[in-house]
Amino acid sequence: MTDELTGDPLEDQAPLTDDEVRTALTRLPNWAGSAQALVRTVTLPVTEMDRLLDELSRLRERLGRAARVSRPDPETATLVLRTTTVRGVTAGDLEMARSIEDAIEIGRAVDGSPVVGRHTVVPPPVPIVPAARVV
Repeated sequence: MTDELTGDPLEDQAPLTDDEVRTALTRLPNWAGSAQALVRTVTLPVTEMDRLLDELSRLRERLGRAARVSRPDPETATLVLRTTTVRGVTAGDLEMARSIEDAIEIGRAVDGSPVVGRHTVVPPPVPIVPAARVV
């Protein structure tokens, strides 16, 4: 059975609780959020970001849902997932988050062409302070 307005399976339309989302986020460590929305910020070189955004379009066609994307600069995209009709996160949003992770981590598009390399967060360098001299 599907939703008459969206065509989505009804089981994907039930809003999740904060506890269910918190549990799911343990398997999606790059994402944050609550029962209201899931959020992830990705920073990549411009050409790789463009390929990732192309992959998000293909995922939209395949899964029938889309991430809301904001671009504060050409190398950064903030992705927000939520199901508008229920004003919260559903199982379908979690599936979309996992698919986005696959696109980023595996670096392969649906058609097998490269999307992006492995995205690694590198902490800032720790300054090296010389030891004090004992006189």
